[in-house]
Amino acid sequence: PGQVQTAEFTVAGLGGATAVPAAVGLLSTELATRYGGATPAQVMDYFRGDNSLEEAVGGVFRNRRDAAGTPIDIGDIVGSQPALMRGADDYGYSRLNALSSAARTAYSTFLTTKSSRVPAVFVGANSGMFHAFNASGDIAANGGRELFAYVPSTARVQMGRLLDPGYQHRYIVD
Repeated sequence: PGQVQTAEFTVAGLGGATAVPAAVGLLSTELATRYGGATPAQVMDYFRGDNSLEEAVGGVFRNRRDAAGTPIDIGDIVGSQPALMRGADDYGYSRLNALSSAARTAYSTFLTTKSSRVPAVFVGANSGMFHAFNASGDIAANGGRELFAYVPSTARVQMGRLLDPGYQHRYIVD
């Protein structure tokens, strides 16, 4: 209760778990020296919301907690405007005069197909991730759960800084 629940996500394009430190802007020696021998898998778990290696519980990674000491599992959202996408959204393309009859039919088929999609809210957070959350509003049907998180390559190289207990706030995916 009160915490963002995260879905598992696949890390692709990083060359496997051993490439994680370089991919997030860390040298492999930094994990051994600055972060007590933390493994690349532990780094990824931290980015997924695992608080077990934070300083507050005897670890070496930066604390992500609110003023009351409760763990926070998502980065701050400051300037990012949440966007709601629903399966029933029709942006008016079917009314464009320039569309051929075949294009109108294809678009109508697309609208029918996407009408069964789970509604989602998309928002960027300053933990380096662009998040998608189930916006169905039905908690029993996973409403509010994270569907996925995407890390843009320009953000990925800055994410190693997020581990540092001396971290100074930056706007990463804002």
